[in-house]
Amino acid sequence: MEYRVLSPVLMDTQRYEPGETIEVNGARASELLDSGSIEPMHKPFQQYKPTANINLEGE
Repeated sequence: MEYRVLSPVLMDTQRYEPGETIEVNGARASELLDSGSIEPMHKPFQQYKPTANINLEGE
């Protein structure tokens, strides 16, 4: 999966700076995500929170 670098990351002797994109998977991705060093390029929709409840079936 592709991620955006938020803080400097060293991977396989290559240094990535904030704003660059990297391809990383598995445990390494989890470690970097947990530390806040990277973020997914396409954030999941699970963060969506509706702003209103609408009843479409009539009252």
